[in-house]
Amino acid sequence: MKKCATCRETKPVAEFHRQSSKSDGLRTRCKACENAAAVAYRQVRRWNETRAAWRAMHIRCKGKHCRHIYFDRGIKVCERWMKYENFLADMGEKPSGTFLDRIDNDGHYEPGNCRWVTPRESTLNRRVVQMIEWNGETRCIADWERVLGFNRSVILGRLRLGWNVADAMTTPAQTRPRRSQHDR
Repeated sequence: MKKCATCRETKPVAEFHRQSSKSDGLRTRCKACENAAAVAYRQVRRWNETRAAWRAMHIRCKGKHCRHIYFDRGIKVCERWMKYENFLADMGEKPSGTFLDRIDNDGHYEPGNCRWVTPRESTLNRRVVQMIEWNGETRCIADWERVLGFNRSVILGRLRLGWNVADAMTTPAQTRPRRSQHDR
C-alpha cells in the first residue's frame, strides 16, 4: 500500500506507475491523479495556443514589421475581439495543427470573416495564389500540375499568351529533345 501525494488516498502499489529513480521504484501520484493532471495540462496547453493566436492577430494588425501587410491596408481587429474571452467564445478552441485565417484577405479580423484552417488551406487563401476554373473544378496551379502531369509553367505560359483555359489544359505539352554540348 502507498499514499498518493495528490489525492492523499492510500492505494495498492498496482495503482502507481513505476519510476526507477524513486527509492521505492514508484511515482508519488496514483495513476488516476497522473491521468487527471495530463488532461488538465493538455487543456491549458490548448488554451495557451488559442491565446497565442489571438495575440498574434493583434500584433499583426498593430506591429511595425507587418505594417504594410495589415495596417496600411486598413485591416483591423473588431472591437469585440479586443477581449480574449469574446474571441474564444466566437472562434472556440484552436484545433491542433491549424492557424487563424481570414476568409476575405481584404476584410477585418471579425467573427464572420475568420476560421481555423490547416497550413495547406492557409496557403491557398493567399493573395498571390492564382486559381483556375476548368471542367467545373476550381484549383490552384500546383493542383492542376499534379492532375494534368505537366509543369505549371506550361499552363501559365499558355494563359499569358492568350490561350483559352480549355486549350491550355488539354493540349499535351511538347517535349523537345535536349541539345547535346556538341550541338551548341
